[in-house]
Amino acid sequence: MSGKEKHNSIKKYLEAKEFVDYCKANNVNTSLNVLEAYEKAGLLIPFYRFVAPDEYIRSLFEYNYKIAYITPDALFDDHKWQEIEHLRTALRSYSFKPLPHFDFALMHGHPLDVAYRNKNPFLKKPYKDDFIPWEEYKIVAGTLEGRPVREETVEHYYTPWQIFVLDELNLMHTIEENYATKQKKGWGYL
Repeated sequence: MSGKEKHNSIKKYLEAKEFVDYCKANNVNTSLNVLEAYEKAGLLIPFYRFVAPDEYIRSLFEYNYKIAYITPDALFDDHKWQEIEHLRTALRSYSFKPLPHFDFALMHGHPLDVAYRNKNPFLKKPYKDDFIPWEEYKIVAGTLEGRPVREETVEHYYTPWQIFVLDELNLMHTIEENYATKQKKGWGYL
């Protein structure tokens, strides 16, 4: 999504950054910090959470920044990350008609739903009681020019309909006060 789109019917799930852009395009105030705060409070939880192992993220970093002349197949030749790679490929290509993932998605459903049904060990359905601060999903993946580079090991996925929940949460939990007149506006105030 470009951030200017109000709706994209092909996107059943939006990664957290895409969801923030989608909300802003539809005049619903949010940020990654707000999403995290609502999750911590148990009020708005991502629909899915994809958590990659630290070793996988470090291998990707090595491939992307250090040894780009090696093919991804050579880097991941032991099939250890086969479930991750299959899901990531499906997520990148399921909405393009000429690719096989498109037909598969039409017959079996969205790649995240299929992966969850197939019990992909890296895909979770978050629950209210298993909140982990998002900062804890960041690791030092490697170094560039002597400086540590932090990468996220997680992707939080929201559904477009959660924008309505978010909008209502913002409305219900925001109180505006005019300090000059001492008037308040918001849920429970006239």
